Amino acid sequence: MIVCEGYLELFYFKRLYAWRESWLGHSNLLHFKIICNDGKSPESVVAKAVGEARGSYREVWCVFDVERPQHSAKLSKAIDYAKNNKIHVALTYPSFDAWALAHLDPLPNVHENSAKCYKQKLHERLGVRFTRASGDEFAASILGDNCCHVERAQRNISCCENVDEVCRSSSPSTNLHVLVDKFLAQ
Repeated sequence: MIVCEGYLELFYFKRLYAWRESWLGHSNLLHFKIICNDGKSPESVVAKAVGEARGSYREVWCVFDVERPQHSAKLSKAIDYAKNNKIHVALTYPSFDAWALAHLDPLPNVHENSAKCYKQKLHERLGVRFTRASGDEFAASILGDNCCHVERAQRNISCCENVDEVCRSSSPSTNLHVLVDKFLAQ
């Protein structure tokens, strides 16, 4: 199960799932669920995962951003809460938009590593703004037809192996590739 902070993440993983299913010709991801926590705090993402999982899944992941200053004090608490409940955490600094943009281009050198900046750059690059109504098409544009863009993303953003490295980073970074690799290898 994957519990995402926002809708872009939800559509990204749903599109990744659809690509993987078509690639295999069938689905072998039994009892698999991807849900969105509607942009709420990291703590609430973990709480949703704890409430939804109830021992029904082999692995549970939470996906959220590091960028929100109002959540920074609560971030370590959310990570500890996840660890205490055997839930894995995939983070991106400053936001998932940086990870998505890295699928398409090297990340721009920006003075301010803000989520807003990467969201704007992603929208400019795709020529359209993300909306839930066009979420699947938007995710398809990020991933491409054969998902090779995932490898490009791993080259274009600093890929850290653990949550602590992402939290300490001062340049765009993520450990999301660990989840994506597991997801594709299922």
